Amino acid sequence: MRETALIIPTLNCESTIERSLEIALRQNVNPYWIIVADGGSKDRTVEIALRIGRRAVSAGLNWFSFDLVSGRDQKSAIDLTFKKVRSDCVIILDPDVDLDPSWAGAASVALYSEPSGRSVYTDGAIAFHHSAWSSLRPAAGYEGVSEIVSRTPAAKRIVLGATIGSYVVQ
Repeated sequence: MRETALIIPTLNCESTIERSLEIALRQNVNPYWIIVADGGSKDRTVEIALRIGRRAVSAGLNWFSFDLVSGRDQKSAIDLTFKKVRSDCVIILDPDVDLDPSWAGAASVALYSEPSGRSVYTDGAIAFHHSAWSSLRPAAGYEGVSEIVSRTPAAKRIVLGATIGSYVVQ
């Protein structure tokens, strides 16, 4: 079974990281690797992320793994994360987005059922093949999912529809 990596880039997100991780833990895709890529937060973001990760692991949620990657800024945290990730399917989730629990699973299915080079997206979340990152990534710091989507040719995007599990190829 293919592993899906869900990356949550953070920078001083103590007010949203707990909710973001709860949303990530609700996703129904297995096996699953949740990575918080922190760009040097000065608040309690890292502390909260580690607490939630430990709590989920101790609860016996063995279908997923949790990791924290810290960098001196958001770009370095994302770059370090992508050097570590070996998953075919990568999902980047902005830290303030509320995803339906079936979004990651539907995105993985849509991504693997279409030719390579495509991406699957909705507001605040994008899924793509790991090998596509070099052509999608921002030159400067991480600017968010909308910036990554803007770098993806419209002909290569798959949009998850309002009904989760359905998708439209643009």
